[in-house]
Amino acid sequence: MPNHQVVYLPIYQLGFKANQGVQVSDMSVTNWIDQNPSGGGAEQATASSQPTLLSSDLNFNPAIDFDGTNHFLIDSSSSLASGDNVYAYIVMRTDTQAGNGNGAFSSSTTGADQNRIAFFPGYVFDDKIYWDSGDIATGGRMANQTFASTGTQYGDYYAWTLISQSAVGQEIRRNGFQIDSDSTTSSFGGSPTLWVGRHPPGGVTCHLNGAISELVVYVGAQTANEVEQIQTYLALKYGFTLSHDYKDSEGTVVRSFSGAYINNIAGIAREDRSDLNQKRSSSGIITIGLGSIALDNASNTNTFPSDQNYTIFGDDNGSVASLSADYLGTNNNGIPRVWSVQQTGTGENVMLQALKSDLPSGIITLIVSSSSSFPTGSTTSENCNIKCPKEDIVKQECSMPKSSRFENSTEDKKRRKTWNKSRVVFIPEKASI
Repeated sequence: MPNHQVVYLPIYQLGFKANQGVQVSDMSVTNWIDQNPSGGGAEQATASSQPTLLSSDLNFNPAIDFDGTNHFLIDSSSSLASGDNVYAYIVMRTDTQAGNGNGAFSSSTTGADQNRIAFFPGYVFDDKIYWDSGDIATGGRMANQTFASTGTQYGDYYAWTLISQSAVGQEIRRNGFQIDSDSTTSSFGGSPTLWVGRHPPGGVTCHLNGAISELVVYVGAQTANEVEQIQTYLALKYGFTLSHDYKDSEGTVVRSFSGAYINNIAGIAREDRSDLNQKRSSSGIITIGLGSIALDNASNTNTFPSDQNYTIFGDDNGSVASLSADYLGTNNNGIPRVWSVQQTGTGENVMLQALKSDLPSGIITLIVSSSSSFPTGSTTSENCNIKCPKEDIVKQECSMPKSSRFENSTEDKKRRKTWNKSRVVFIPEKASI
């Protein structure tokens, strides 16, 4: 029986997560259990058609890899209900267009079944991004944009949001950004079947050449706020930067998308209602971990003490190539890039890590302040002790005040801190402050 845990908000009809409910034989996936409380699973009994589990492929979380030729899973008891509104969320990558229809998922019973929900990112003949919801002969298909026209890259992961809203239209969002829309819709007739990693046989070969980390499908209306809550969950879990405020499962803003620090946003979080327990995350040149930097998210044995804990950082897109910024009264003693860190909850210790190769040589100090100007009276300094000199990593533990910023100087490091709206910077030597 499926080991069903907590659910998203609102209740979804299908929910596949690569970090839960995946049954394997020598890393070949035999069954992917639907996390919906009444769901079944997407199975594959034929060994040559079984996709491969990748244990840590996206932001230290697993993914299921499909070879574009034979691999697929099929859920014959999906019980997708009919409806006028469909919302699908999928975190995936498409590796190549050549020779593949790239069917990520499809509810068609056969290849000729045209009333369906289906997604084809990077179709073989035209590079287009197809979103089918309802009867594709009467307004249920949208395919106005290509990978090239939207700047979508083969081989990169994205969090796709696929919407069909009655009397409004269809929409495709990539990492929260709208990349396609129209004003036509068609009612979805429901289906007992869901194919994952391909469209059913008939016509063009529609196997997916790529990988999927998560797939969630709702049939029913959602509010704009609920869409942003689900996108927040996916962005923090998989390390994507959104274009709107980050909201928890109650709709509370835990990171605003405003001001200078809106680049390379990532974080760690525990949110029980959405089943989010992300202990390691990376964006830009920074990796953050709950208490330590473990091999992957599952390997970190530290725990958040309570629900609704968020530590989220973003940067101002400043340069990290040279020591050209002035701090604490010294000229050209740090990199221009500044990170802003916002914490919601009890304030957990974290560790930061960067690679030496991503920074100018010689950085040994991290400075932290509640102000982006790093004034002498409200700035702390932490020496970054190199604990692994033969590695391309420097590790540091330090404590950060709530409401601070951090910046780097000339070496990569791991650091531990507690903060809330902090500013941080790295500099070459420990400052007298």
